[in-house]
Amino acid sequence: MTENRTAAIMAAAAMFLAYSLCYLLRKTMIVTSVDLHEIGAVTDSDIGLITSSFALGYALSKIPSGVAADRFQPRQLLLFALLGSATINILLSLHNSVTWLTLLWGLNGFVQGFGWAPIAIMIKEAYPDPKQRATWWSLISTSQNVGAGLAPMVITALLAWSKDHPAWLNYLPFSTGEDYWRGGFLLPSGLILFSTPFIYHYLPVFPKRTPHQQHQQQSETKHWLFGLMSQLPAAMYLLFGASIAIYLARDTISNWSLFVLTKDKAFGRNEAASCLALFEAGGIVGSLLAGILSDRVFHGRRGPVCMLYGLGFAASVAWLNSTTTVAESRLAMAITGGFLFGPQTLMGLFAMEISPPEVAGLASSLVSVCSQIGSAAGGYPISLLRTYYGTDGIYVVLSCLGLAWAGLLAPVWGARLSTKTIKEQ
Repeated sequence: MTENRTAAIMAAAAMFLAYSLCYLLRKTMIVTSVDLHEIGAVTDSDIGLITSSFALGYALSKIPSGVAADRFQPRQLLLFALLGSATINILLSLHNSVTWLTLLWGLNGFVQGFGWAPIAIMIKEAYPDPKQRATWWSLISTSQNVGAGLAPMVITALLAWSKDHPAWLNYLPFSTGEDYWRGGFLLPSGLILFSTPFIYHYLPVFPKRTPHQQHQQQSETKHWLFGLMSQLPAAMYLLFGASIAIYLARDTISNWSLFVLTKDKAFGRNEAASCLALFEAGGIVGSLLAGILSDRVFHGRRGPVCMLYGLGFAASVAWLNSTTTVAESRLAMAITGGFLFGPQTLMGLFAMEISPPEVAGLASSLVSVCSQIGSAAGGYPISLLRTYYGTDGIYVVLSCLGLAWAGLLAPVWGARLSTKTIKEQ
């Protein structure tokens, strides 16, 4: 496929757009919860509980999604994630009880977990050269930053429209005068449902596996799950710990920045949204640079980039805590995002490359399971930390997390691509 550069670029564009829209549907709750908080439907601890449910659901999906990605056509699995998440967001708009929001948001996390695994397989199949793959991987991975960066502004705008034009709410069941928040879930879902068929058309299709290949891979995956955990490379366990730290840092910033900036620093709603958008924009630059550095400067080694970025993240968070103006906070958020998303982008690829190639999707998913442990801690536990230790306590923890993942990845500075198969091991 890489011989046809036009097809490769179109496939990359389709994957990029698909995952950007996935991320838009992952941020609806984060943005809409501010409005739910204002009308008294949820409290700080409720928001922490709801956001933690997403991470737990996402974690539960990672092993099934990795196995499914190794079995089925990746684009069909990605279609399931997009349409399933859009449907759940529509259901979220029906009621604002904490129990309803928590259960459905956790289910959304489970369905969203099927979004990246098929893209990881498509990238691996479409771009087989390991000296170029990280660049493509990083480029497509920045879709999460685009989706997450645009989400606060797009959903805030949709909520403002919904509030200013309440007549459309009369067509919804159980509607009241304060139900403008429903637009934060319904309107993005409509966008995804409309655009998904066009995206699906351009996603790459790979040859179907023969029954013999499917049986052989099922046997190997079973052997992996039940017989090879003790034989995993030592570097994998370091990646597990580093992933927890990286994702705890990411979700803490993503989940709580709007509240910290609007409540603690008294920024306006749009000013806070712009800071979060620049956090994601910085992540795009940091992710692209991480892929290029990894491929061209460190010759395919992922460890050095991830470690150095961890040290930079710890320093940038310390600066972010001291900012007082909107302009300074925007710059600090952008730099912090760059240092955070670089290693986050490479962790899945790192896991795939040092693991047996026959279970590449599953290897990436194992790291994702650990990542979601960190993500879950970025919800309710951080709400308690904020309650008892304030914003300063959050920033101290964030700096420590950067130092932690840098230290964990120091021993894998020289780790390179493994070409071993399961049988060779």
